[in-house]
Amino acid sequence: GALRWVRISAQLVSNDSGEVERIVGMCADVTLEMEETERQRREEERLREANAALERSQAAIAELVERLHLATTAGGIGTWEVDRIHSHVYWDKGMWELFGLTPPNDLSAPLPFNYLTLIHPEDQERVMVEVMAWRVGDNPGPMVYRILRPDGSVRWARSAAHIMASASGEVERVIGTSVDVTLE
Repeated sequence: GALRWVRISAQLVSNDSGEVERIVGMCADVTLEMEETERQRREEERLREANAALERSQAAIAELVERLHLATTAGGIGTWEVDRIHSHVYWDKGMWELFGLTPPNDLSAPLPFNYLTLIHPEDQERVMVEVMAWRVGDNPGPMVYRILRPDGSVRWARSAAHIMASASGEVERVIGTSVDVTLE
């Protein structure tokens, strides 16, 4: 008693005077073909729904990125990341501006120099100690230090970090913000 799909085709057979003498027909079980067609239709619908959800997610992410960019720009905040796995440091445009440097076209590229060379010599040792604490998972809180800009000016900056560790506790990334606090 299972439901089956069949394809029926028929053809009239006529005599020389055009009268129908018989009907010749054929039935073919096309259940597997129809089930496959239905499976493909459901899969295509699922993919359309998944693509629509992905587009909505991408639009929401783009909106959040734009909002974050506007907020950090308005606040004069630079963001940075230390990727401990690949030993790279990344800066956003705000960081480059804070340090008085021209940002590169590709902000996704790792920092091409040691940023600690831009820290005032009297603050370098203390900043290095705090940065090393971040790298091992200790977060001593925000740090305030002086930076030397290429034009010779000295600015005060405050940096704060969030440590991201693996399940085993290994520090994988340190993400943070820096802001010019010279006028404070």
